Amino acid sequence: MDKTAKIWSLDGDLIATLPSNSPLLVAIFHPKNGQILTIASNNRAKLWTIDGDSIGVSDYNYKIYSAAFSPDGNMILVATSDKCARVWLTSEGIYEWLRTAPIPELSKLEKRQYRIQ
Repeated sequence: MDKTAKIWSLDGDLIATLPSNSPLLVAIFHPKNGQILTIASNNRAKLWTIDGDSIGVSDYNYKIYSAAFSPDGNMILVATSDKCARVWLTSEGIYEWLRTAPIPELSKLEKRQYRIQ
């Protein structure tokens, strides 16, 4: 194993090589936004752009059994051997959450406490 995932065009041209320090077990392609999630044997999940730029890394203390993108591509679910499922927000998910998250109104007491007019 050369510890890489390769992205090829339909014409057979190499688009990008995704390197890893450990053998890769899985590569998951999200067709909507073109991101790729790789899972390595060292329990590292890594998110990539279609051009091969790393845009997110998460190291786990437990073996990764499975991973999947949400249908809209905003979240990634990772299941590990500690019987937990963890959710990441992708960059699009973070943007959407920031754009739509409700902003709570501070009480008069909180405004005085933090010296906000």
